[in-house]
Amino acid sequence: MSAIENIELDLKSDLSRFAGLAGAFGSWDRWRSGAPAPRWQAVDMLELPSRMIPSTIVVDVVDGGEDLRFRFWGSAMVDFYESELTGQYFSHVSDRLFGRLPHAQYQKVINTAAPSLFSVTIRRPNDILAKRINLRLPIADGHGRVDKVMTVADIWKPDNRSIGEWISANKAEQD
Repeated sequence: MSAIENIELDLKSDLSRFAGLAGAFGSWDRWRSGAPAPRWQAVDMLELPSRMIPSTIVVDVVDGGEDLRFRFWGSAMVDFYESELTGQYFSHVSDRLFGRLPHAQYQKVINTAAPSLFSVTIRRPNDILAKRINLRLPIADGHGRVDKVMTVADIWKPDNRSIGEWISANKAEQD
């Protein structure tokens, strides 16, 4: 897989176009209770819109963002990337799965301690394009430093099938 387009969207004007992501942002906003970012103890992923939980990722920031460890890798991400990454390090899987582009998105959130919204067009191995809209949300430790980033992704496919159905159909077409 490779990202062929990466566009940073305007969080304020573009978020409302994605109902599930807007709902996830609302949960994050409640968790932070007026602080720049919520603490991990305040995060309750079950408060996210239920259809968004499978496409959610949480990473632990390692060495100030030099690396990331996947704390949570949702089931839709397992289906989409055909890999379970929970517990693995970004540096060990990035070249094989997605290159360095996501690291730059994470770095922006770590460095600014502010949420960001990105549109990424991905070319899958069978040349079918998919688009991921990534809402990346900072989570802070007790000292206000970003020590985790939650990503909630809205994945667009060429049709309305579920991610699993879409991937299965594309695998069958390759066989």
